[in-house]
Amino acid sequence: NKILGAHLLGPGAEEQINLFAMAMDAGLTANKIKGLIFAYPSFASDIGSMV
Repeated sequence: NKILGAHLLGPGAEEQINLFAMAMDAGLTANKIKGLIFAYPSFASDIGSMV
């Protein structure tokens, strides 16, 4: 469940990649990220389905 890295392309990638970087720095697992609640509609709201 450890997040080792992330590659993103497309609209909103600049927003989402920062969230992945913070999650990796904080040691969050993929399961923990799936349980987070993000504002909707936003590009970040798709992160739970990405991990």
